[in-house]
Parts: sequence; structure tokens; C-alpha cells
Amino acid sequence: MLLRDPLTDPRDPAYRIARKLRLEPGACVRPTAGLSPGEAAADREKYLLLATQAVEGGYDAVNIYDRGIVSWGLMQWAAHENSLQEALWYMKGRLLRKNKGRVWAALWKAHGLDVQRGPGGAPAFFVGGPDAWRPVVGKDALRVLFRGTKKVGKYDPVTATRWAKVFCRAGRDRTVQALQVEWATARLRACLGQRIDGAWRARDFSRGDLFSDALTFALWTNNPRACHEHLRRAVRASRLVTGEADPADWPAGLFPLLWEQTARRSEFGVWPKRAAAIARLVPVGQVGRHRAFQELASRGWQIHALQRGGGRLWRREPPKPATAKAPKPAAAKAPKPGPSQAAAPARDKG
Repeated sequence: MLLRDPLTDPRDPAYRIARKLRLEPGACVRPTAGLSPGEAAADREKYLLLATQAVEGGYDAVNIYDRGIVSWGLMQWAAHENSLQEALWYMKGRLLRKNKGRVWAALWKAHGLDVQRGPGGAPAFFVGGPDAWRPVVGKDALRVLFRGTKKVGKYDPVTATRWAKVFCRAGRDRTVQALQVEWATARLRACLGQRIDGAWRARDFSRGDLFSDALTFALWTNNPRACHEHLRRAVRASRLVTGEADPADWPAGLFPLLWEQTARRSEFGVWPKRAAAIARLVPVGQVGRHRAFQELASRGWQIHALQRGGGRLWRREPPKPATAKAPKPAAAKAPKPGPSQAAAPARDKG
């Protein structure tokens, strides 16, 4: 467990980008457990989870130093968007159905924390005890619970340390780890099944490309709305190049290339670094993307135009070959009048 201040400590790895990412002083736990390459080698979905884990965290990773208020686990489910409450609600239900309610009681309720249906019907944190549970709803209340104060940029080290240890211990429980994989797999399927344009879903554009699916899930895990918008940019660029609306008619490697370039040139958070990390972790398809890049460049397409948010791909038309101009014919000169052609003197009419 570590107390960190990325805003003022130059030694912190996130010091240079702390303000851009709106980080705060707080507590964190580095992951010590997670999916292994051996587990993911023979399972496509676990392979995709492994790639996201590399840019998010492991089973026991805890983050109490950014706007997520508290984030935990394989996908760093966060309290401020209710994804943490939803993940824990799923895990609690699975434990109760498997007659393992004692695991939930020992890891969470023993520390005065539970997850139940909140006032609006969505899963919510509850604090208290067996006879007096009360809901914790709203970002201010969540900040007070997990950081000790609702003031942004402030925190109580004792409170943050306590909850970092509680979540960390839960993440090291083998039963909870298996449930994390279950829930993350369900979220992966939901991500790739999201509608991007009309009836087309994310998986329709990737068409089974492992890199594209890994990049989609890694960005969607960080921010679903921004991922959806970036996907639409890559789709627009692919249609512009091919003139075809149906992704089944696109050349292999085209969409993966434009999807990667859209993410690498994004101005959202640190997505260019995230995209580069996924490209290193999932080398599958690099040759196809490189060939697509060369083909587009040879046809004059300007890949760099995807830069700066809503940039559109455009094509530089090849210069027209110069043609030699034909010499203009010389204008014929009128002959000078000779002696016989001289004008007669005008006669006097008088």
C-alpha cells in the first residue's frame, strides 16, 4: 500500500500528466495478482482481458487518487460511475447463489460495507451494520466514505489506507478473482456487442481482428462514451477510403489500421500511450496494418489528418502531368501599299 501525491511529487510516475488527468493525493495498491499469459494462451476472451489488465490493473489493484474516487480490480471498476457497485453486486449475488455468503460477509460486511439496491434501483454502497444499513449515494458522500472528505484534492490518509487494504485483501481471494474474470468477460461481450452505427456493432467492424477488439475493450474500459465516438471516427474514415458502407466489403487490415491511428492521434487522456501499449501487447495483425498503411500512402491518403479530435481523413490528388504548350501562330502582317496602290488626291468639288 502506498500514499502518493502525483500533483506535487516530481518522483511520481504520473507527475507530468497529473493535472491533465485530474489526479489527486491519495492511496494506491500495486497489483500483485492477475491473469497469467498461460491462462490466456488458449482462450481468446481471456487474452483480451489480459491486454486490458496490462493497462488497468490486476485483481488486487486499488486506486484512491483520482476522480474515480475508488477504483478496484481487473478493469479498475470505479465508484464515481457506479461500475464498481455493479461489479460488486454481481459478485455478491454469485456468492450467495453458490452458498458462499460467508466469503462476502468476511471480506465486506465485516468492515461495515455492503452493496444493495439503492433508492433509484441501481446497486449502491451501504454502510453501517446488520440492523442499520444506510445508502451512500452521490459523489460527495462517496468521497467522504472512501477519502474522509468531500473536498477535491484533500483526503484523510487513515480513511484512504483503511479502504485500500480492504479492497486489496478482497482482490487476493481466489473465489473473488474467479468472479472478477466472470464479470469482466460479461463486460467484454457487452463492449463488442455495442451498436456503433445503425445495425452494425463493434465486432462487425473488427471482423475478428484480435488487435482491434483488444484496443476497443481497453479504451471502452477507460471511458465508454469516448470509445464510442472514436470508433465512429474510424468507421467514417474507412468508408471514405473504400466508398463502401458495409465493413464486410472493406479490405483486410484497413479498419484495424485506421482504428489504431485514430486512437494514437487522440487528444483524450493518455489514449495515444494506451494504444501504443496495446499494439506492443497484441502484435497480431501488424503486417496487415502495415500493408494497408503503404497502400493508402501510395494512393495519396493523409493518415496524419486523423489528428486533433474530429480530424477527417483526406486525400491528396496526384499532380497532373505537365503538357508542352503549342507555339501560337504568328499574326499575318498587312502588306505595305505600293506606288500603284497610293490613294488618289481628293478632287476639289468647287
